[in-house]
Amino acid sequence: MSDRHVVPANNGWHVEKEDAQRPSAKAGTQAEAIRRAVEIVANDGGGQVVIHGSDGQVRETRTVDSGAENTTAEAAKATAAAAAAGAGATARSVADEATRIATDAADDAGEAVGRARDTVADPADRAGRALRDAADRAGEALDDATDRAGEAFDDATDRAGEAWEETTDRAGEALRDGAASGERWGRQLDTTAARTARQVRDVTERAARPLDTSTERLLDAVLRLARAANPVRVAGRAVEVGARATLGTVGAVSSRGARTARRSADVLAGDR
Repeated sequence: MSDRHVVPANNGWHVEKEDAQRPSAKAGTQAEAIRRAVEIVANDGGGQVVIHGSDGQVRETRTVDSGAENTTAEAAKATAAAAAAGAGATARSVADEATRIATDAADDAGEAVGRARDTVADPADRAGRALRDAADRAGEALDDATDRAGEAFDDATDRAGEAWEETTDRAGEALRDGAASGERWGRQLDTTAARTARQVRDVTERAARPLDTSTERLLDAVLRLARAANPVRVAGRAVEVGARATLGTVGAVSSRGARTARRSADVLAGDR
């Protein structure tokens, strides 16, 4: 038996015999190498033609009788069988690659969703804590400002009461001393009352200003934090992160799928 192997080579395809130092024949294409192998085996007493694919794997084994007359037909059958086997192997390889890509894409998508969920939850938690802290500080500032305003108001009203009592005492004494003095002291009492009212108003206004300032600062802080914690804004950022991750994954899958498809098309259109 004179078996021959059709194997890929750097410069095309070789027809080789096991343990031989040199190839029995060389060809530019696999089909030509198969035809030469069939002729050699038929002329050398018959045997098997073992056809390897471009990856070195065996695609077809064909028995050739000694002195076979129609070696061209035998070569054509062997070439077709090898091509079919190669196409099946390529299809399985493409399916395996597609499965791997889909699995990678699913894993990447899962990680992207997890990151997006963390991205949404973390700012919301920070915003909530910041709002609570701001509310606590604002409450303390309001309490302090209210206490100071109350103390200032009490002090002003005490001083106004003392001035009022002193003036009315003097007015009473003047009334007892005489009508003219009583009239004069009556006017002074009116003046004192007006001045006391102004003093009370000025003191309470000054005491109220810190409270106004604290209230305005609180409102500004609450508005800023509310904007930061706006669920629409937070969700938009999460969607942005998820979209970038998903589009990147789809791009990678499409690129790898395209490369795989091109390789498959080249293999199916060329030699096996």
